[in-house]
Amino acid sequence: MIALITGYSGFLGSYILEALRHNHFYVVKIGRSKNADIHWDFFSDDIFIPKSDVFVHCAGLAHQVAKNNLDSEFFRVNELATINICRAINKSGNFPNTFIFISTVAVYGLDEGELISEKSLLHPKTAYAKSKCNAEKFLQVWAENHNVKLMILRLPLVVGVSPRGNLASMINAIRRGYYFRFVNRTVRRSMVLAQDVANFIVTLYGKEGIINLTDGTNCSFAELEDYIAKKFNRKIVSIPYVIVHLLSFIGDFIPLFPINSYRLKKLKSTLTFSTKKAMNFYGWKPSPVIGNF
Repeated sequence: MIALITGYSGFLGSYILEALRHNHFYVVKIGRSKNADIHWDFFSDDIFIPKSDVFVHCAGLAHQVAKNNLDSEFFRVNELATINICRAINKSGNFPNTFIFISTVAVYGLDEGELISEKSLLHPKTAYAKSKCNAEKFLQVWAENHNVKLMILRLPLVVGVSPRGNLASMINAIRRGYYFRFVNRTVRRSMVLAQDVANFIVTLYGKEGIINLTDGTNCSFAELEDYIAKKFNRKIVSIPYVIVHLLSFIGDFIPLFPINSYRLKKLKSTLTFSTKKAMNFYGWKPSPVIGNF
């Protein structure tokens, strides 16, 4: 089968690219990098999309703190680029059987909660979440109008080798010995292995739906911290929350500082998502994050 993929050079995209190749897909890479098979910035008009069985749209803007909830770059990259891809497919007339869109659990707009399901209302708050939500809504209409099977995968924190964003900052801080624990040890977060997501995607030809993907265990943040610390033979020292709160203001002005107000807000409360729908209806069999990266 033929698979087209965007975002193949990113963290998750690199896993997906390898999984597709390992499962004997003929892969066509679309993007701006030199090794792309189809060079396209997703905004120019002169592009031809070839015939494919599966189109995996992994490209997007994430792991950045928006200037405000209307940060235009998020909408340009996550929403407009998605629309332009579909317009290019329309123009070429080569509609894939299955279109797979990498989305985020941030579309629910929740800062806390347990085992949140796909039935929950969407109330995105950040520019990142709003742009992904808009892209989801556009794709649902487009796919229905053109008889394309659409799979939307809503992901939490994605874990693997050389991650990006907050997890990368945590690992780096623990490795260097300047990481401190400041959240309640019982706070739990949903996570998922990048390798599991990639292996799952190769099974989605001909399927459609919207699903959360997590590892199903929703470990505590302390378990993740301790696991990483053990890897580097480090010990984590706890410090009072009030001190971290003050330090977070420094991080708001120093990009490489390990904590800022945005990260602190995300780390204070339990936030987990249900993946039962994926398990019961799509054959999702994840591995626990702890012990597998």
